[in-house]
Amino acid sequence: MPLVSHPRLHVTSTNLAAVKARLGTGGVWEPDFQTWVDWADGQYATALSESLANLIFLAADYAFLYMTHGVTGASYGHTQAQYGTLARDILIEISVQSSVVGNYDWYGVPLAYDWCHPLLSGGDKTTLVTLMKTIDDFDLDPPTASAFDSQVTVGRCQALLSALAFADDGVD
Repeated sequence: MPLVSHPRLHVTSTNLAAVKARLGTGGVWEPDFQTWVDWADGQYATALSESLANLIFLAADYAFLYMTHGVTGASYGHTQAQYGTLARDILIEISVQSSVVGNYDWYGVPLAYDWCHPLLSGGDKTTLVTLMKTIDDFDLDPPTASAFDSQVTVGRCQALLSALAFADDGVD
């Protein structure tokens, strides 16, 4: 898979149909997916007013709905474009509220960046890549820490996930 294609994190253009089949009618995740869609629709109106800690997860939630929209048998409260716009707006709000990756749970940012990539402007991408690159600035991986420390490992995984999200996008 060429790195220039999106999505590329967990879901790709080659396995997207299979993921949607698992989420849809008769799929192994069908009941849970519809419950989750209903939950996300219930959060939609107030999502942008959530705390920064919640925004990080909501960005990925709505980007996933944008990417997988149109699952057979699923009932949605919003259009694919609306989910994608909200995911993009949440990503930008995250960058407004924080100039550094501030904890170990920021994996939603690179996922959302990847999954709603077509909706991001050049300026959006630059802003978000700059933010994702700050993971090392926050000292999540101090040089004196054991390589086997769980938090160091999570910090390194986030750095790698972020790098994979924007690799070869021409932003960095």
